[in-house]
Amino acid sequence: MSELIIIAHNEEAKKIEPGESDLSADEFMIYTNDLWFISPETDRELHPAPFPIEIPSRLIKLYTWKNDVILDPFVGKGTTAMACLELQRKFIGIDISQKYCDISTKEIEKAKRQLQLW
Repeated sequence: MSELIIIAHNEEAKKIEPGESDLSADEFMIYTNDLWFISPETDRELHPAPFPIEIPSRLIKLYTWKNDVILDPFVGKGTTAMACLELQRKFIGIDISQKYCDISTKEIEKAKRQLQLW
């Protein structure tokens, strides 16, 4: 199984506002490689199209600073929001389905509790 992620921009790809980065040099080299090898998410109990948290985590670290706000217009079960919590980013999650808004809220609260234990 594979996923295609297209990165497109009009001008030079750079972060406009200065901020605090948490991206190491090694991560930068891995994350900017043309091909990522990430095991797929197989638990389809909460959502029919799950993806591993590693995908949004890498993209968030590459393209944002700590404390930036991430908008996820298809929140689903909240995977991107949970990556934001782990990476000290703020998030806004939206979904057309009330069911997935409810699921993501529960999953995000569970992730918050787990992070507090650490």
